[in-house]
Amino acid sequence: MTETRQQAERARKAFLKLSAVADRTTILKEASVALRQNATYIFDANAKDLAEANGKIAEPLYKRLVLNESKLRDAIAGIERSRKWKIRLDGYLKKDSWTKA
Repeated sequence: MTETRQQAERARKAFLKLSAVADRTTILKEASVALRQNATYIFDANAKDLAEANGKIAEPLYKRLVLNESKLRDAIAGIERSRKWKIRLDGYLKKDSWTKA
């Protein structure tokens, strides 16, 4: 088994362990709050990353890496919307197993 495969397997096992004991709604709420509270830091880090990548990567990829207020707001809204969904875990997340809470 490759090192990457081993890391992926460890991450999957850790996710399943955490998902069994963690309150998903609370985690998502905390993530959205953290994104809001750290927006300035996130934008500064993105600007540094973009400066480093400028001219080194293809323009379409560069444009996708740009994080602005609108993109962050949409990401936060997506997290908050997902809090309304109950996901059943049968060992793996499956899109067809999602149901409204």
